[in-house]
Amino acid sequence: MQNFGYVREGSFLSGIDCQSNIVQAHNENTDVAIPLFNSRSRFHKFWSSYQWRMRHYFYIHLIVFFINSLLSGMIVWAIEGKQVPFIDCWFIGATCVFTCGLQTYPFASFSRSSQIILLIFTLISGK
Repeated sequence: MQNFGYVREGSFLSGIDCQSNIVQAHNENTDVAIPLFNSRSRFHKFWSSYQWRMRHYFYIHLIVFFINSLLSGMIVWAIEGKQVPFIDCWFIGATCVFTCGLQTYPFASFSRSSQIILLIFTLISGK
């Protein structure tokens, strides 16, 4: 949609300066410069100068696996009605997430829904 009745004077508005995100307006009486999105420019500067390294990739995976093990342990603990100690549920959840096969509590004594949740977390985190 075009507005044919509007005529823009080139000397009134200079636009947005991409380097510092400043809107500048010029008039014959005043000159106004307003900083725009100061935090956005800091984030953009940080993100553009950020260099990805392999250790960040490794740390992100460790965090995701740790959160998955904690989440699976909490879900199993809630399903079992808090009758199994939380540390055992968390350990079994971590065992399933990291696919190492260690057990502190008999897997067969869990309810079928807990076993399904643990198998789903094994599939999500496995190869």
